[in-house]
Amino acid sequence: MRLSIIYKAQCSETDKFYIGSTYNLYNRKKVHKSKDNKAESRHLINPTYTILKEFYTINRKHKHELEQEYMDLNKSDDMVNKFRASGFDYEKRKLYMVQYHKEHQKERIERDNKNREKIRARNKIKGERKVNCPKCNKEMRYDSLSKHLKKKVPCV
Repeated sequence: MRLSIIYKAQCSETDKFYIGSTYNLYNRKKVHKSKDNKAESRHLINPTYTILKEFYTINRKHKHELEQEYMDLNKSDDMVNKFRASGFDYEKRKLYMVQYHKEHQKERIERDNKNREKIRARNKIKGERKVNCPKCNKEMRYDSLSKHLKKKVPCV
């Protein structure tokens, strides 16, 4: 479980605000100030940060659900958040992934079989290759060397 924070960033000049969630508020503030910030929070001038809630969360989904509740409670024209906290509906995403995997199952199986054949061929070549143990000079298969060297009884 991780400590999560739901916070409110309020513009000092316009009373506009942004509600967000994070695991690390210090780093999140840096991202808000960054030139690369594409979120609506970039328009807030000298924002003040208020922690609305601190809680332990199991996963990101739980954190985003609570963030969305706070967004719904504080909804007004001054809120600059444009999107849902989670970015997408988890149930829809889960259904989409199930459908995607069903549609592409044959392709995955073919790709896996092709890769499996390549790996088998490569391992067969390695296994047939003979090497000498650097300690006892005994000849053995390449794939047996590491096991031979790890034996409790040292080779002489």
